[in-house]
Amino acid sequence: MKMLTYNIRGLGSMAMRREIREFIARYDIDFCCIWESKLEVVDVFVCRAIWGHGNFNWSFKPSVERAGGIISIWNFNKFRCSSCWFVEGR
Repeated sequence: MKMLTYNIRGLGSMAMRREIREFIARYDIDFCCIWESKLEVVDVFVCRAIWGHGNFNWSFKPSVERAGGIISIWNFNKFRCSSCWFVEGR
């Protein structure tokens, strides 16, 4: 399994989404975790812009104002997620 984690410090631009999508395709990534997305809303269109093709599932924790935000996207043909937890820190 090939995994990518990326502290992106903001995922608002289409150029950044395209850069990640190209990396995922080039290295045949199976699971991607993006930290500090700074996005309060993530939908299937955002995930498709990042992942590129249709073989994915995803989960996210929204940012709070301009801090945080985690997006996890995975190839559902190679990885199964049985449950997701987001635990609040201090």
